[in-house]
Amino acid sequence: MPDLVSWHSVEGAATVKAIVKARIPSWKDGLRLQQEEPILRILDGQDVLLCTATGAGKSALFTVPIICHQELAKYPSRYPNFRRRALPVGLVITPTKGLARSIVDSLATHDVSALAYDRETLVRAAHEHRNLIEDIASCTLFRVICVDPEHLHSTPWQRILDTAVFRENLIYACLEEGHLANEWLTFRESYRNIGTFLRGRLPSHTSDLQFVLETLKHGISGRSFPQLLPYLNTGRKAVIYASSLDIVTRIYTYLFRMEPPGVDHGRRVRQYTALCDPSFNAETLRLMETDPQLQIVVATVALANGIHCSSIDDSLSIGMPSTLSQMEQQAGRAARLPGAIGRAVVFVQKSDVTRAKNYLAGAFFASVFYSYTQVLQELLQDRDRVQQLPHL
Repeated sequence: MPDLVSWHSVEGAATVKAIVKARIPSWKDGLRLQQEEPILRILDGQDVLLCTATGAGKSALFTVPIICHQELAKYPSRYPNFRRRALPVGLVITPTKGLARSIVDSLATHDVSALAYDRETLVRAAHEHRNLIEDIASCTLFRVICVDPEHLHSTPWQRILDTAVFRENLIYACLEEGHLANEWLTFRESYRNIGTFLRGRLPSHTSDLQFVLETLKHGISGRSFPQLLPYLNTGRKAVIYASSLDIVTRIYTYLFRMEPPGVDHGRRVRQYTALCDPSFNAETLRLMETDPQLQIVVATVALANGIHCSSIDDSLSIGMPSTLSQMEQQAGRAARLPGAIGRAVVFVQKSDVTRAKNYLAGAFFASVFYSYTQVLQELLQDRDRVQQLPHL
């Protein structure tokens, strides 16, 4: 089986443009830049938070991924290198019935069958003696389903999301008008649990990633980093993250000293930092994708944020990143292609481990103390209430 192509690649982006041109001729100028980028990410199974103005064409994000998978399923020989869904389906969580029906009508203009799952639809299905749950779970009738948070948490939807066919063909799950969530959860409790509900039931479209925390045996301020070598000697393509340019330089120099005779170090290892010329950094990313001899990139966090390189197998971080979000960003650079198995290794200092243990110990004792004071307060309140009772 040929290697699968990322939608974020040049071939992937060109394929999306060609499909849109053929399937939606009314869009004479094709996709706008602010539409194309998130659509490619959705097709690659990445999480997307899109902030855009009204009328900017975000409905394309519901439409184009479905159309692309329909085209791939219809003409498999034309697109042999892309992962496809035979019965593609999308899930849109909407705050109001009116918005759901508006999305359904918009999708219909592009021959995408959609359903607004609301009270009226349920009554009509019951009147027609239709098994609406089966219709949705089988992925045979509707390509997009719009549902409100309250119905999403109902027993029928638990059954739908537990159905293997539905889970295997689900391309995206979207919260429409996401900016309302924080406000609306104050009077619509179901909004509070959308993320937990979906994360607990939907498949992960990202590749398998082994996450490792390893304590550094040598100081981060030194010039030797021997714990990197067992990972690098496997020959897997890797990016090594460091928190400063100084550490990047010391790691790069250390790897140069460790190279066996005859190895072209400049071709096997490159740097990616803000001090490098932008054209040099761009060439590094291109070579990482195309040159089998380039194995290692030593980088600052600039490479972790918004940079796509699908060939990276391992993410190695020297030192604990400043935030958990940054750690996830760095780890997420590895194994971007479907079916790949990656490793994310964070080499933490002994002081980081000590601080973490102290924090957990402090949190435990604070919790115990809080529980003790709560019990004491309740006992005192009970005593006061007893003392205030009239004598019989």
